[in-house]
Amino acid sequence: QRRSTRPVIGEALLRRALPELDLDVLVAVVHALHRAAAVLSITFQRLRGLRRRRALGGAQRGSADREAGGGGVVGGDPSHAGLLPRDERRAQLLSAALEVFTSAGYHAAAMDEIADRAGVSKPVLYQHFPSKLDLYLAVLDLHVDQLVYSIQRAIASTHENADRVKATVDAYFNFIEEEGEAYRLLFESDMSVEPAVRERLTRMTYDCAAAVSAVIAADTGIPDEAAMLLGIGLVGTAQFTARYWLAGLCANFAALMRA
Repeated sequence: QRRSTRPVIGEALLRRALPELDLDVLVAVVHALHRAAAVLSITFQRLRGLRRRRALGGAQRGSADREAGGGGVVGGDPSHAGLLPRDERRAQLLSAALEVFTSAGYHAAAMDEIADRAGVSKPVLYQHFPSKLDLYLAVLDLHVDQLVYSIQRAIASTHENADRVKATVDAYFNFIEEEGEAYRLLFESDMSVEPAVRERLTRMTYDCAAAVSAVIAADTGIPDEAAMLLGIGLVGTAQFTARYWLAGLCANFAALMRA
């Protein structure tokens, strides 16, 4: 097939950013961008399915909450929480903290409320986490590691690019579906200006993009800097697409998917 002599869209931008890039490498970058378009297509298909399940799941959770009476404190009394192994208690506290932080935000969240939600006394909570910030960072660390591991495992699950793309997109949106509160904490945090929080969120984006860029560099032979640029772009696309959908900003989502 004859190669087109028309200038590639974005070629001037790429040449300014990476002046050492030769034509063959530029073509490889364009092919990688074509694969990015495939990622978007699969992403939209995934979002359509998630939207349906989200509506159904919300109705089911509301029914379950009404049946349970909206409790949250074991036995209705923190003093009845009972003794748990340290790891189990920590997991219980992190789960309660996630619920409170995502519903109230960091600044409005109170340690008293988190302790009540976990069914423990406040001194027990402080035995595990000396401050509210320490607790918040522990919640972030847990879910940052979970998301990054899911992406890395999906990328390593196959050597077929089409299957790899699907597995990676599925892993990302499975995390949103199963850990929706955690996703909101990671990407809609009201603490992103806090240096320790910002460092963790930056590391999360970098680690996900690094996993993607390693495959791009291996498959295309483009420089690591160019591969990382594409990796950051793909991760950012997934993040903002998910945030747009979760915010309910796409009222005619189903119609767009059929178009």
